[in-house]
Amino acid sequence: MNDLTIRLARPEEVRPAIDFAHRIFLQFVRPDGSATDGNREQDEYYKTGQWLMFLALDGDRLIGMACERDFKHIRKLYVDETYQRQGIATALMDTLVAAMKQQGAAQITLSSSDHALPFYTRYGFVPTDVRQNSNGLNFTPMVYNL
Repeated sequence: MNDLTIRLARPEEVRPAIDFAHRIFLQFVRPDGSATDGNREQDEYYKTGQWLMFLALDGDRLIGMACERDFKHIRKLYVDETYQRQGIATALMDTLVAAMKQQGAAQITLSSSDHALPFYTRYGFVPTDVRQNSNGLNFTPMVYNL
């Protein structure tokens, strides 16, 4: 990694970032490929800044992304496989949490995949319920108090 930058996504970067997240999702969470690429109508929330999306870039290469909804729920946090375990997810999370706190969040929720559960636990999120399954997708609801 030569030149790590974390910044808000520009409107034209929203769809490529969501496509990037979908690729990582299929690789680690749903390798059977039985998932859609999400609701494209929600792209507008990120393009207009109503919801926040941060990108991690190595030079001009997208290597990670994190986004939230309503300044209280983390929707996505993905890092390219070749860049994992280098502190990028933590840097993205730190940036996202700080922005959400600045917007008045007292706690942050998320639904963790089995793959990401150890990361979120180390970060300080705690489960609020047992592991669940919805539409064939396993997840653990979690919370982080600010």
